[in-house]
Amino acid sequence: MKHKIIFILPAAIGTLLILFFSHQSRPPFIDLGFEWNDKLLHMLAYFVYGSSLIFFLLGNFENIRIKNAIIYILLFGAVFGVTDEIHQSLIPGRDAEIFDWLADCIGISLSLSLLSPLNKFVSKIKFSFIHSSN
Repeated sequence: MKHKIIFILPAAIGTLLILFFSHQSRPPFIDLGFEWNDKLLHMLAYFVYGSSLIFFLLGNFENIRIKNAIIYILLFGAVFGVTDEIHQSLIPGRDAEIFDWLADCIGISLSLSLLSPLNKFVSKIKFSFIHSSN
């Protein structure tokens, strides 16, 4: 189905953006004026990333159980966060930090608060695709 790309694209772009910024020796940094503000940025990035994973799962897998979606999102987000930290440790000028990974996991977990509204949104998109093809 051609409309599946709509559900794949945000997660693919999010993955590529995280990998791109992780691969930078000196990524652009936003100083929010307090200690550990990079953890807040990690949390925000992975919140958005987790939301894109929700959109991907709900859009591409018919009849996925919400409980299973939660497990998949948490596991994938946590594993991706670990591999991202390992990747960063291989980049000159970067290192892996457990607290970065914990912030990533918190962001993924917080994104689950959007599960219900995103489920409704995905249903509307699917409904419009079904009815526009008739």
